[in-house]
Amino acid sequence: MDWVTHAVAAFGQSIGIADLALDSDGYALFTLEDNSLLCLHDLVTAGGDEVLITLSRPLPAPQAAAARRALLAADFRKCPLGQIQLATRGADLAVTLRMPRHSVMLSALEDGIDALFRFHANVTQMH
Repeated sequence: MDWVTHAVAAFGQSIGIADLALDSDGYALFTLEDNSLLCLHDLVTAGGDEVLITLSRPLPAPQAAAARRALLAADFRKCPLGQIQLATRGADLAVTLRMPRHSVMLSALEDGIDALFRFHANVTQMH
């Protein structure tokens, strides 16, 4: 078991999902209690050396204004997360954080996921 697999299993234990694991393609995808969609993707299966952490949540209304706020908040010169990736999927905003595989451990996963939730909250609260 490598450290990414171990960190994902430990994260699952910490949130009450005892059998959380990456599938054969390196994905763990699940819906949280608030209907947010969380995806962990280990790119090692595709020859990469990063783990993607993506949190997808509904864009607040008005959606076009919220999407513009997200783009402003994602500016790498201002964003404490560094470079993140944004995508819209229907009425949802997906925010992705790239984490080097060698940095992945339980605390790093928790911090990254927490930062994604804060990013979404900031987009909701920005005017």
